[in-house]
Amino acid sequence: LRTDPSAPVRVASLQALQVLRVGSMDELMQVALADSDAGVRRAALSVLPSLPMSAAAKVQHLTAVVSKGSLVEQQGAFEVLGALKTPESRRQLATYLDDLIAGHSLASFADLLEVVADA
Repeated sequence: LRTDPSAPVRVASLQALQVLRVGSMDELMQVALADSDAGVRRAALSVLPSLPMSAAAKVQHLTAVVSKGSLVEQQGAFEVLGALKTPESRRQLATYLDDLIAGHSLASFADLLEVVADA
């Protein structure tokens, strides 16, 4: 996942590691979400909900994506946060809503509102 020059191979590696549940899932997500290829980062978002890690760790990864990711990645992170339906994810969504109400800028606030409405 770290060294192969081919993005499709890195995505396949990520999916295989997910199925095999080997290694540190937290480290796996850090590597995948920091990948130079947007497809690998999107694949990481899609597998995150099924990984055997705490809800707090999942929310931490998603929060990093919201603060540093592209608009499409932020949208995906909001969707995953809404789909998790855990106390941790709901608290984070509430924090984003509080920031929005306070006038802080969120690039994809319309997606946040949609996710919260569906949660």
